[in-house]
Amino acid sequence: MAAADGLELPAELPLILDALSAAGSLTRAAQRGLVSGNIATKVDGSIVTIADYASQALVNHLMARSGVVVPAVIAEESAESLASERGLVDDVVALLRTNGWPDATARAVLDAIDLAAAPKDRAPAVYYTIDPIDGTKGFAAGRQYAVCLARIEHARCTLAALACPNLSPIAGDPIDPSTGTGTLFAATDGSPLLTAPLADPTALRVIPRRPPGDIANPIITFSFEPSEARVRNFEALAAILGGALRTPADSQVKYAMVARAQADAYFRPPRGAREKVWDHAAGCLLLERAGCTVSDLKGEPLRWEAPSLPPHSGILGAPPLLHARILAAVDWIIPHA
Repeated sequence: MAAADGLELPAELPLILDALSAAGSLTRAAQRGLVSGNIATKVDGSIVTIADYASQALVNHLMARSGVVVPAVIAEESAESLASERGLVDDVVALLRTNGWPDATARAVLDAIDLAAAPKDRAPAVYYTIDPIDGTKGFAAGRQYAVCLARIEHARCTLAALACPNLSPIAGDPIDPSTGTGTLFAATDGSPLLTAPLADPTALRVIPRRPPGDIANPIITFSFEPSEARVRNFEALAAILGGALRTPADSQVKYAMVARAQADAYFRPPRGAREKVWDHAAGCLLLERAGCTVSDLKGEPLRWEAPSLPPHSGILGAPPLLHARILAAVDWIIPHA
């Protein structure tokens, strides 16, 4: 893996990686001490923890303090949601005071969570999107998760950064949180795929692009707690491919695994719910800069004209020849894709 010396990178990228490194350290500390009182259930039935709110506040606070120009933000969490959980506010402030923001106050934290907040139902021309903990269920269970940030410009992702606090910097290590010391991934639309240890965002190195060829018996990423329908889809896909293995993981960590050849394909079956920009944009750009083809399940490039993809889009990312073979197989098992 080559050092990234000499690459011309946007001035804001090191500042963003510093912020994600800090958020990764905060969430690691929070995961170790998480208790049931630190968790709430949102209106949509998903869970949220004090670390979700603290991570988003810290990323926004550090970006603003370091001078990153933030025209607009579409993020998963909101100050309104935190304020409605009065019992969590003090815990969020306490977590931040001991992890990266020593003089945090409740008012400053709420303001930071909503920094340059844009409506979630329509996309500005240029904005950042943040998922402060992607894979909250896995986070709460002690598994893999990611802190995700992407910049969207005119419907295209042009900058991506991912902190995977439980993922080992060594691609050959197991996907086991107990072995992971944390890894950062980053890319822009003109750079190679970059990585660094979570604790040292300045030690950027280039991950070589993946070869474009097909792969027999590919390893395909998979949800940690899949539905029965998803299992049936995978089994049908594996049969058509002549064999495939699945490797379970939570969150956009799955994109990072494919990007550094720890797995061979990212496959997100179509569903009625819309795929959110903060759940996928960063990971998709990492795959593209790693030499993979990324599309919906009709083979069309992903564009974020809105902060959500149309229903039943699905997502597929893999080296080009494998992507084509999986796409053809998907057409047989999911006719409406």
